[in-house]
Amino acid sequence: MGEVRGIIYEHDNYAELDKIVHDIKIPELNDIAFPIDDISVKEEMRNDIVLCAESRFICGKGNAFFESLFKAYKLGGWPCGWRNGKIIVYVSANK
Repeated sequence: MGEVRGIIYEHDNYAELDKIVHDIKIPELNDIAFPIDDISVKEEMRNDIVLCAESRFICGKGNAFFESLFKAYKLGGWPCGWRNGKIIVYVSANK
């Protein structure tokens, strides 16, 4: 994410952009519906979504890693690992 956020500091109005990124609104933990009812999983999911939103604000859809994370969440999965350059996604059979 440091690489993505570094793009903000290339702009003259970096302080304003940084505030906008910081103020991005995303779902609260209670609003995340997922079959695993574990607060640490939901916190991880929320933090990932924040990073995806920040990346999209800064880079558009140009960051393949964060776009892959976002796609996994949109499809109802949980990106929970990495193997051979690909994201591993948990999908509940109870979905």
